[in-house]
Amino acid sequence: AVTSPLPPCTRPAPALRAARRAAWLPLAALALLGSACASSRMGQAEVRLHDGQPCFAVAAAEWQRTPELLLQALLLSDLGEQPPAVRWALLVPPGQADPALSRAACIAWGQAPAGVGVSSPAQPPVAGQVYEVFINARPPQGRGATRGYSARFCLRGGPPQPWVLLPLADDASRCPP
Repeated sequence: AVTSPLPPCTRPAPALRAARRAAWLPLAALALLGSACASSRMGQAEVRLHDGQPCFAVAAAEWQRTPELLLQALLLSDLGEQPPAVRWALLVPPGQADPALSRAACIAWGQAPAGVGVSSPAQPPVAGQVYEVFINARPPQGRGATRGYSARFCLRGGPPQPWVLLPLADDASRCPP
């Protein structure tokens, strides 16, 4: 048996250790995907409301650089917690074809596109929290490196009132009053 130098009252419970590992799994996967190619770049994502719900896409200006993109992963984090808490994570399973992203379409909070695995189930939005979405995408084979696209935002209102979306600067840490 393996013994720990910590007394039993200070060692994390097995369930807590497993939960911590599960929370970092999507982050580790995205870090590996994002670092897979030395020529990767970070671009802008876009957050908008679609049918009253936050919806995530690659920003319009980015499509001018890369006319076709394939989704690899999406990570939605709550920056109000330290470390940031994963609120939703999607990952295309290994060996499965990456689905094409569309200029006109967006990925609604909690609604995974067909063929994309949910590695962390969506938690409902909370008004006043600062969120960051990260989309990992790549051009079709042989047409460039994997790219990341990110945006920060917060929401006001919420059920039963409609959400009000507040886009934030890349370094913002608070939702404006």
